[in-house]
Amino acid sequence: MAEKMIIDLENFIFEYGKVVSYPSASEGGRSFTLDNQSKYVVRKWAVDKIVFKDRIEERCDYLIEVQGSKLVYYWVELKGKDLAKACRQVLTTIGLINISEEICQETRIITTGTCKIDIRTKEYQLLYKLMLKKGGLLKQYTNQATEEI
Repeated sequence: MAEKMIIDLENFIFEYGKVVSYPSASEGGRSFTLDNQSKYVVRKWAVDKIVFKDRIEERCDYLIEVQGSKLVYYWVELKGKDLAKACRQVLTTIGLINISEEICQETRIITTGTCKIDIRTKEYQLLYKLMLKKGGLLKQYTNQATEEI
């Protein structure tokens, strides 16, 4: 089995790197947008397409970093209907990326349609508790969401 590498995001291309009014992550009709009224500097990595490009692990779609009074990471997964798999993808991604303990972490999962959401799954509970421990929340939306920062 190959040794697990911890990924340093500074080695990868990111979008923005400046104040952006509405940074967003979208694909397949699903989207998550931040309403940046506070004028924070934001960076966004395409985790699935850039950071993990040549790797086999499950991973989430995007990471949005908000540079406010403290750093906040938003792990974003744009998913069909499999909430448990989305949670696994975020958990795996967090485990492989080098993250300072001081960074607040949030997870946003955007699913399609109105599927039955089972928050009792092991994966959901693990991710929910991890986000609380990291000072953030796990939130799930259908199709699209916008949050003010």
